[in-house]
Amino acid sequence: MASAEISRLLGRLYNGLDSRTELDGSSRETLDDTLVDVLGQLMNLPAPDEETDTSRNPPRSIALGMVTGLFVQPHVGITVDDGCFTTSGPVLDLDAIGLDRPVVIPSTVLEQGTGLAAWEIDDLREEVDYRAGKTLKRARAVRWLWSRFGLPESSPVNLFRVLFPGAPGRMAGVDLFVRGAHLYACVDQDAQLATSSLFLGWAEDPEEQEFHPLHSFQASYLDRSLLSELGRAIGADHDELVELLDLAITVVPRAQLAAFLAHDLWRSRGSAPLTSLGESYHGPVEPCRDLAPGEVSVEGWMAVRNGQLAVRQLRRTFDSLALVRVEVMMKEVYAELLARLVWEQPSGGPEGEVSALLADLELYHLVPAMRRVFRPLLEWASAEATADHLVARFGVPRAEVITLMRQVRQSWERHLEQVWLSPPLEDKPRSVATILGLHLAATHASLRRLLARPPIGGIAHREVLLHFAAAYLSIAPVDRLWSAHHDAGGSRLGLDPIGRWFWSSWARLLALYELEPATTEPEDSYQGG
Repeated sequence: MASAEISRLLGRLYNGLDSRTELDGSSRETLDDTLVDVLGQLMNLPAPDEETDTSRNPPRSIALGMVTGLFVQPHVGITVDDGCFTTSGPVLDLDAIGLDRPVVIPSTVLEQGTGLAAWEIDDLREEVDYRAGKTLKRARAVRWLWSRFGLPESSPVNLFRVLFPGAPGRMAGVDLFVRGAHLYACVDQDAQLATSSLFLGWAEDPEEQEFHPLHSFQASYLDRSLLSELGRAIGADHDELVELLDLAITVVPRAQLAAFLAHDLWRSRGSAPLTSLGESYHGPVEPCRDLAPGEVSVEGWMAVRNGQLAVRQLRRTFDSLALVRVEVMMKEVYAELLARLVWEQPSGGPEGEVSALLADLELYHLVPAMRRVFRPLLEWASAEATADHLVARFGVPRAEVITLMRQVRQSWERHLEQVWLSPPLEDKPRSVATILGLHLAATHASLRRLLARPPIGGIAHREVLLHFAAAYLSIAPVDRLWSAHHDAGGSRLGLDPIGRWFWSSWARLLALYELEPATTEPEDSYQGG
């Protein structure tokens, strides 16, 4: 498809998503149908004419992701029991997902099939085992709290008040749920929250009085004597406990309880902590918080020259500051994508078209998300507190600082609109938002195609694929998509390295190793735990 046609499709999607929130009823339905069709065309764009040499080792980042995915898979849903128990009586009846039979490939075969050194493979195995150990310790912490407060026999309100000392005085019908290494507080909420807010924290902007699922729990506010007692019980110091509990405890709305727990399966069965993708409940909102005056480094781009405060390389400075925020944002978008694919049933043929779904559209509305994560950076530039900080640091008149920082913000805003957020136009280079949208569509489509492929020799690849994708996407720099970045092995990875490299790398490993009979026999999926 010609570049002009791709720009036209991207423009229709870009503009339609902006208009979508302003419509309802039949107008919204008509637009949604159009956008799903446009997204489907983008997801089915022909792959670039690039040869993938299956006789050689994959690029280094692909190899790291593949080996990590293989080491993660046996732990998922097994190392930490995915069962659920509650304070409200019977165990919550949640839909279960069958798990693939673990595939164990010797290190010698992994060396031969990936090109990684033996010590690198050992390091990856140790890292995954370390993450599994941390997840088990988190599970012990949650179960200790459960037992310490006499649950389920005693009132869940007692533990709830300890965990959430800032909650409103009267909250009816509090329940607590444990699933895997996670503890969920279930409360009534007036607002209807999207389950995607578990990963896309910028998607919800609730009023301050709302008891928001991502903002409410802070382990650092817990009673220190309780933390000391818990630390002695599980062998963890104060800082480690705060980290463990912040990753373990959140709030879910009662009316959407089953949907939220199901959507959080990516975390509760161990996939997120074992791959370091989407692990934190605070991760999605971290880039949206206000910045302290001294939190943005001014080294290298701001200095006093000839008695006046001056700045240089403003666009390059903004790019470096913005990239960090987009990296965090996209990691959460990837986690949301994988959390959805966990529940999807494969459909269609591996070489045929994949379908876009209405629910997919939310993932592609990237521009508002980017504006949200950039907002603190722009507000930092024009904040009164920032001016005070710079006056104290450089010893120049406050009026001079305020004038200069106003110019900084205006320069950054122009650059943001032109380079990062501009709509796709035929006569302009593609903006960062446009490139990210293309990359996401290609990745999304490839994962659906790969999930639909029949297994090689009866060896299921679903879990290996999802965890390979998570491991790769958690380490892949986002700017590789628009810069001249090459993999360490010299390969230009393009917009869709998962689609280009997973299947050939997987087939190569299986061909290099004659699997044991107990592993090669096709079996129905089983329930881990």
